[in-house]
Amino acid sequence: MEVSLERAQKDRSPEGPRAELVERGVEVGQVVHRADGAWVEGRGGRWNSFVFFSDPDGNGWVLQERPAGE
Repeated sequence: MEVSLERAQKDRSPEGPRAELVERGVEVGQVVHRADGAWVEGRGGRWNSFVFFSDPDGNGWVLQERPAGE
């Protein structure tokens, strides 16, 4: 399965690529961030928003937000 790199680069938020994975039937976690040493649901600050999922082979993957201009 290939997520559109072009789409991910245009939409640097984690929601766009996450939605594309969900549309393709992938079980994807919610957007989370780190706060006080724990994972908290929702977007965090710069570089602090993540989405976790696994591929059909059981490999774990993480999407991390990349702020625009960086």
